[in-house]
Amino acid sequence: MEQFDYIVIGGGSSGCVMAARLSEDPKAKVLLIESGQKDKSPFIHIPATFFKVVEKGRDVVLYTGEPSDKVNGRNSYVLQGHVIGGSSSVNAMIYIRGQSGDYDAWAQDGNRGWSYGDVLPVFRALESNMEIADGFHGSEGPLRVSETAFHHPLSRAFIRAAQQAGLPYNPDFNGAVQEGAGFYQTTTHDGRRWSAAMAFLRDAENRPNLKIMTETRVARVLLEDGRATGVELEDGRRARPAAVADQVPGPERVQRRRRDRETDRQRRDHRIGRLQQRAHRIHHDHRRRHHDQRAFEHRREVFDLGMAQRVVRIRRPPRIGHRQAGGHRRHHVDDRFERVRIERDRPGQPPGDQLQRQDCNGHHDGPARQAEQRGRVGFGRRHGGTPDSGGST
Repeated sequence: MEQFDYIVIGGGSSGCVMAARLSEDPKAKVLLIESGQKDKSPFIHIPATFFKVVEKGRDVVLYTGEPSDKVNGRNSYVLQGHVIGGSSSVNAMIYIRGQSGDYDAWAQDGNRGWSYGDVLPVFRALESNMEIADGFHGSEGPLRVSETAFHHPLSRAFIRAAQQAGLPYNPDFNGAVQEGAGFYQTTTHDGRRWSAAMAFLRDAENRPNLKIMTETRVARVLLEDGRATGVELEDGRRARPAAVADQVPGPERVQRRRRDRETDRQRRDHRIGRLQQRAHRIHHDHRRRHHDQRAFEHRREVFDLGMAQRVVRIRRPPRIGHRQAGGHRRHHVDDRFERVRIERDRPGQPPGDQLQRQDCNGHHDGPARQAEQRGRVGFGRRHGGTPDSGGST
């Protein structure tokens, strides 16, 4: 497997940001591994249909919490994205940050660079707010934030009821104060979801130095002397950063390359075998469909017309020939039907003795004429009979 400078495990919100930022350096080769599929479902990008993504269950993983007395003994359910973009591709698109006091508490616990004053410039740099531009919001970032286009009358009534109950109206929950009642802003743009994949990865995925592997699971992280040196996938393949690979001693690197080549050869042979089986199956299905089609064209449709007689309609295959008309040769197709009337066999009488044939013009033919015309009407095995006046065989 080829080598990379950076390997990002997980194509969620943070994984999209890291892959996009790291691949900005054209000299760095970046690998992004995601166990879910690409965000190609239209239900992901239509804001009103995100519940269909949850309903299908393919792009989400449901985590169930233990019962808690805080919620009257019920279980807590948390949905996480299992698709490129992570939960930003399947959530309700509400844009809201944490409280400033939480970030300041992290900094007081010893996490330098995580105070609210430190993270606010990062929030502003990432944001492109369509409505608000002040000290708390940015307008030139890749993450689009906008107001909802429609406010339901019941939602407006709820806001008014909250104000009547004493809560202040708050037009911006990501501003100076978060307390109050109001309408959320959402991560949408022009009526479509604006996930982390849309904001950061969509432009970066076309870069030649960024490779994205979807529907691929990582089995473990490879460690050497307590240092991560690569990853091993569930199918046995391994990926290592190029800098780490260069530090491996020569003989060991040669042996590893031999093992990798052997693994790649076995995987290639397996793919070739599957392709050959598929080609054989397609060829067999084509021959079977062709045989069924010919049998369908020569079928007999039997209709019961009472106790005295029955009529068998034999469809003759189209006969294509040339006919002179107005001095010009014209193609024509003779697709007539012939009716065969078979009287019910009487006791002691050999079957088929009373067979008579009547063509489309109402003329009856005897057994000799029938035997002569067998090759032309397609009754039983066809022979190269003499073409009639309507065409040629």
